[in-house]
Amino acid sequence: MNTPSDLHKWVSSGRDFLWLRKPGQNKVLCFGLGEPQKEPTHSSVAICPFNSDSPAYYSIQQETSLDVDALPTVSFQLPTELEPSKMVSTAQHQYMEQVDKALQVIQSGGLEKVVLAQTHWLKDITINPIEAFRRACKAIDSYAYLAYVGGECWIGSSPELFLKSDYTTIETVALAGTRLATNASDAWGEKEIQEQSIVTTYLTETFEALDFSDITVGTSFTKTVGHIQHICNSITATKSNHLDVTKLLSALHPTPALAGFPKTAAKSLINETEVFSRDLYGGYIGYMDAGGMEYFVNIRCARLFNESAQLFAGAGINRDSNPQSEWEETNNKLNVIKSILV
Repeated sequence: MNTPSDLHKWVSSGRDFLWLRKPGQNKVLCFGLGEPQKEPTHSSVAICPFNSDSPAYYSIQQETSLDVDALPTVSFQLPTELEPSKMVSTAQHQYMEQVDKALQVIQSGGLEKVVLAQTHWLKDITINPIEAFRRACKAIDSYAYLAYVGGECWIGSSPELFLKSDYTTIETVALAGTRLATNASDAWGEKEIQEQSIVTTYLTETFEALDFSDITVGTSFTKTVGHIQHICNSITATKSNHLDVTKLLSALHPTPALAGFPKTAAKSLINETEVFSRDLYGGYIGYMDAGGMEYFVNIRCARLFNESAQLFAGAGINRDSNPQSEWEETNNKLNVIKSILV
């Protein structure tokens, strides 16, 4: 373990780092990172963009654990803004037209589900990343993180576990379907149930294809994150022989919760339809050490610049989707990250 003084020097010098507060904890894991590699070391952070088949692994050069309130007040240089022509928010009519296009493909039998995202820019603002991260940590049931890697700065508060393992037992969560918490007394609709079922089936079939055993799907439950709720199932499995971490991560990513199903067709439609690059949105972030590994899906997130921020949010589109409702869902999700930043 390193000291808070070492942590302060590392961050202020502009070196790559990841701060991570896991759900239900008050401690923040603070990792100082080395250069990206293609293969993991015994102690490394993995960061994978949405469109990548495998992550970049950053060796952990420095590590400390601090209470949220004990984090140092440290400044570092945020990246400069993009060209104005690239800082364009998704318009409502544009997003609804994209949903209509997706519905046509689904109705023709080409897809069961696709996740379409919008991007929103906050401009002419001053963001204190450290204070924003402290606010993100108030969502106790989410993965709160702040990452500075490769000259980019990302922040988020994600409710979704991607993968957790002690190298024998694997745990993941099928999380999909969204509604406002004000509707908590209502039964989940068919659209949301079907959306979540696709994710559950995909995950279990992936584990089966990789020769996992004792695959168990837990009882469905509702997870509340701020003013939003999701349907969830915990899924566990075991692997008695060697676990190829990179192969497993590549097989699972991206799940139907972030891309759609079938995966190849869904990703193709996303890349044809969305007019921005998702980059780390919809990817995953986490770490591994001698005791195991834990990764979360990077949603409810933003990319930070010196006087602006790019926010991302998506919604799962299936045969029962309504374009206006999907637009409203993405805006509700955007409000989660907006509340952290401003």
